Amino acid sequence: MKLNQDDMEGLAKQHAEKLKYWYDLLKEIMPDYFFKTFNSTQIARILPNLFNIDSQSGIQRIECENNIILIYLKSEENNLLVTSRMMRIHNIAEAVIHESKQKIVINNEPRTLVIEYYAVTSQLHLGGTPNISYKDLAAAYKKKFKKAEPELKEIYQRINWFGVSDLNAEKLAERLKWALDAQDKDVIKVGIEKVSGHELRLTLARTCAAQRGGFLYKLIEAVHLSGFNIERAYFRDLTRQDDIHAFTHMPVIVNTLYLTSDKDISLNSKKVTGLLRELKLVNWVDMLDLFHRELVTKLSFSLAD
Repeated sequence: MKLNQDDMEGLAKQHAEKLKYWYDLLKEIMPDYFFKTFNSTQIARILPNLFNIDSQSGIQRIECENNIILIYLKSEENNLLVTSRMMRIHNIAEAVIHESKQKIVINNEPRTLVIEYYAVTSQLHLGGTPNISYKDLAAAYKKKFKKAEPELKEIYQRINWFGVSDLNAEKLAERLKWALDAQDKDVIKVGIEKVSGHELRLTLARTCAAQRGGFLYKLIEAVHLSGFNIERAYFRDLTRQDDIHAFTHMPVIVNTLYLTSDKDISLNSKKVTGLLRELKLVNWVDMLDLFHRELVTKLSFSLAD
C-alpha cells in the first residue's frame, strides 16, 4: 500500500511525539549522570527502542561500530548477571550500566528500566587528546590528597582520554590515585565508602588482564552473591602502557559501582567485609565451573573455600 503525503506526515508526527515523550521520561527516571554518559548520537539510537518496551519480553541489543547497547526491563530472567555472562566473550574496553532511579509502570506493574553500554573491540585503541591540563589535574590532586606525587606527571602522559571524557579534574584525580596504587601490583585494590544510608560506592583497581569480559562477569557475580544490588557501574581503561617491559607502570582498569542494600548497612558489617574479601579473590578463581555453581552459588561457600 502506497502512503500519501498526509499519512507520511502523520507517521513522522507520531514518531516525533514518541521521541519527545521518552526523552522527557528518561530525564525524569534515570540518574543525573546518565546524560553525561551517553552522547546525542547514542541517545538517538536508544529512544526508538523504548517505543514498544511494554511488549518486549527479552533484552534488546543495539550494535553500531564497536559499541553494544542493551536495553531491558529488570526481572529474574533479564538482569545484569545474565547480561554480564552474555558479554564475557567480548574484549570490553569500557562499560557503563544504569538502572532507572524511579520505576516506570508497564502493564500496571512498576518496573525498573536498565540501559547498559559497552565499548568492545578486538584491538584496543587507547589515548586521545587531553581535555584536562596537567596543571588543573595537579591542583585537584593536591587539594584532595595534600600533595602531588612525583609519579603523577608520568601517569598523566598515559591517561586513556577516550575513557574519561565525562570526568572533571577532581573525579579524575581520585581515580588516578587508585591507578598509582595499583599499577605495580598483581592484586586487586578494593575499597568501599558510604554515599547514603542505603547506598555504597565500591571502587576496584587492577592491572589489565587478558580476560577482560570474564572479569566483569566475575565482579558482578561476587557482588550479586553478597546480596547487593548494582544501580550504576562504570568500567574504565584508565591508563595505557607505553613500554611493555615497564612492570611498575602497568595499564590500570578502574571500576566504580554504586551498590544498594535493603536496609541501612555499616561499613564494618559482615556483609561488607565479606564482599571485600571475596572481591580480592576473583582474579584467581573460576566462576563458571561445577564447583562454583554447586558450592558457592547454592551452598554459600566463600571463594576462599
